[in-house]
This record gives sequence, C-alpha cells and structure tokens, in this order.
Amino acid sequence: MPLAAAAAAAATDSAPHPGALGHSEEPGHPDGTLDVVHLLFGSGVTAPAACLSVACRRGRGAVPPFATTLWRSSLLLALHLRHQPAMVAGHSVLELGAGTGVAGLTAALLGARRVVLTDLPQGGVQSAERSVRLNPRARPATGGVEVLPLDWAAADAPAMVARLGSPFPDLLLAADCVFQPDMFVPFVQTLALLLHEAQARGRDCHPLALMAYENRSPYRSLAETLAFWGLVGREVPLPPADLGTLREVACPGGPCSGACVPSSAAEDLTPGLFEDLRLFEISLATDRPEPE
Repeated sequence: MPLAAAAAAAATDSAPHPGALGHSEEPGHPDGTLDVVHLLFGSGVTAPAACLSVACRRGRGAVPPFATTLWRSSLLLALHLRHQPAMVAGHSVLELGAGTGVAGLTAALLGARRVVLTDLPQGGVQSAERSVRLNPRARPATGGVEVLPLDWAAADAPAMVARLGSPFPDLLLAADCVFQPDMFVPFVQTLALLLHEAQARGRDCHPLALMAYENRSPYRSLAETLAFWGLVGREVPLPPADLGTLREVACPGGPCSGACVPSSAAEDLTPGLFEDLRLFEISLATDRPEPE
C-alpha cells in the first residue's frame, strides 16, 4: 500500500497502532526489513521545500520495534515546525523517543542551533543514527545532529538529563510517545525534568515542549498528569492554514541530494493526515513546585 492510501485509511483501520503510515512487503534497506522513504515537504510562505530520507517499517506497527515506524504524528510535528519556523531558529532542540527522527531533523533544516535525538539505547538510538546518516544536509549551527540514549523509566534518567550539556535544549519534541500506558507517567516526568532544567540553566528562558499524538486512550487525563508534575498544556488547533504539501519522492542523486522530485503518481499526504491526532504546547506552570 502506498503512503497516500495508508494516510487515508489510518483513522479507520482497526490495527493496534493506526498512527503508522504506509506498508510495503519489499525491503528497501540492506538489513532486509526497512524501506528508505524520501519525503518532500513542499515550499510554502514560511519555509522552502526540503527533503528528508528515513529508513522505516511502513507497516502498521502492531509489533515492536516501534522506533522504525513512520508515525503520522511525527509528520504532523514536522509540518507544524515548518509552519512556525521561528519556534526553531536559534534554539536548542531535543526530540524524545525520536525513532526515525523526522521532527528533530526538520528542526535542523529550519536553523536550530543544536539538535539532539534521544531514544532507548536498544533499537531506538540505532534508528535515529541511521536517519542522521541518511540526511547529511540536516545540520544545526553547532555541527552534526547528536544522538543520545534516554530511557524515561530508568533510575538514572535525572543524571542523563543533567549530562545533556550546553546549550541545554529549550524546545522539546515528542511524536506518539504516550501510546504505551506504562510509559505515560515516566514520559511526562521526563518532560518536567527537562523543562525545569532548561529554565534553571537559561536566564529569561521559557522552555516549551511540542507533543503530537493519536488520541487512543480516553481514560488518561493529560491535563491532570501534567499538573501533577508542574506542567500545563495548551491544545493547538488542527490543521493550521497554509501547511504546505508532503509527498513521497524519488531521489535519483541519493538521499537528500537536492535532486528529489515527486513521482508522477505522488499524492499530497496532508489530506486526512490529522484524523484523530492532537497537538499540544506544554510549558511550566510557574505556580507549581518543581518535581523531585
């Protein structure tokens, strides 16, 4: 199934993880399990055209590893950043649960000062590193995109956050990081740690997190969990105007060579992309105590 057809079907499919895009039975990556997909973001009022290449499983993601799944929410984050490039330019950006790193790499293309992709040390880091290799043009001002392990549930997570160095991330990105119930609270706790650390390190710093996810679990109250950890969320209406197009393309000159062109059958993936997706801006609630 091509990506465009999968985008339209994602909201109605009964598979466990319909947030994934596309399906292909033909491996396109040397390890025999992954396809290299080239995504062309069309030019718009706020950002020029840009291409990203990712090695991913284009199936519905019913079984692990989830880090190699191309999630709709990651494309939504990328499109939103391109619509609001001032959120990124000059900032230090960290992506949580980066997987293929689409959102973080988009930030690098939009002029971020520093970009750090984080994920689990087993599988997740390797997926992010693969994407960095496929996108040599995505380079922040401080040099190459960094890839670091960060396990939200690990006992040493606070120490891992403290070792992130400078400039400390003041913009956090997260795409579909809360679909596993046992990871919901550790994820929010890690957000709080990062946002509080960013504020402590930066004078007049107002750190922000952008979280996109598919609304699968009505029993969880995001607002209550955020409030418990000293955070507050504001939902961003979807879709924003003048979002631009997104197409799968062929790159005859190699990944992100600048010669990427849409195939004759390439469809715009944005229609239907936002079905059941939600986008939140999350920040510190100044009247709440810092997490221990």
